Amino acid sequence: NGIGIPIGKMSLYTACGGIKPSHQLPVIIDVGTNNEENLSDPYYLGLRQRRVRGPVYDELIQEFFEAAQDKFGKNVLIQFED
Repeated sequence: NGIGIPIGKMSLYTACGGIKPSHQLPVIIDVGTNNEENLSDPYYLGLRQRRVRGPVYDELIQEFFEAAQDKFGKNVLIQFED
């Protein structure tokens, strides 16, 4: 659950693409899960609620994009993992 895949991809971006690790930032936007096993698992670290979808989700992602562009510029690379 979580950050392992983005960190692995960051390693590839560094090794294959020459992107400095200091120019990368893994981010997790936890909007819940519909996985019943995770919802009932007391050790699940994620947000224990049904996954947010629709306009609320779209607004959250738009806000994230705007904040990332404000902070890092219009050329910021955002790669999604679901």
